[in-house]
Amino acid sequence: MNGSSPGVENGRDHAREQGSAVAWVESPLQMLCAVEAHHAGLLGANARVIPRAGLRPLAVTRREIVKLGPPAGLELDEPSPEMPRPRRGAGWAVGDAFSGKVQAAWLTALPGRIVIVDDGLATIRLLELLTGRFWTPLLRARATPGPLRKVLGSAAGMRLR
Repeated sequence: MNGSSPGVENGRDHAREQGSAVAWVESPLQMLCAVEAHHAGLLGANARVIPRAGLRPLAVTRREIVKLGPPAGLELDEPSPEMPRPRRGAGWAVGDAFSGKVQAAWLTALPGRIVIVDDGLATIRLLELLTGRFWTPLLRARATPGPLRKVLGSAAGMRLR
């Protein structure tokens, strides 16, 4: 995630056009990716990063970023056990595109711009599913989903496409 994304010649100008966003992160690398996405202007002029509670490495990463001083317009909230719901039309960054909670929020809260800040092989699977010839539901690689989960994964895939 850098400022060289298509249409992002000047990250700060682009950020003003995007409004604001909230990011839900569940790993230290997702948090760093959210900070970088904000700095590149992909999350808007103002963004809140909310780390998942109960993960010591995530709390340590948050503390160190706060010590260094996050980029202007970025707020690092205290860890929370609850995933925030994006405001209608606001930007939303998430790390786990295969989470049922995340996918349901994409469909019910209707966020504006969605930014994926995943940090692992799941990103490759997500890209394969989104760019494949067939509209495959967004499901984890080794999951055995039931019918309702398949419907949610299909609807989320359509939303992202």
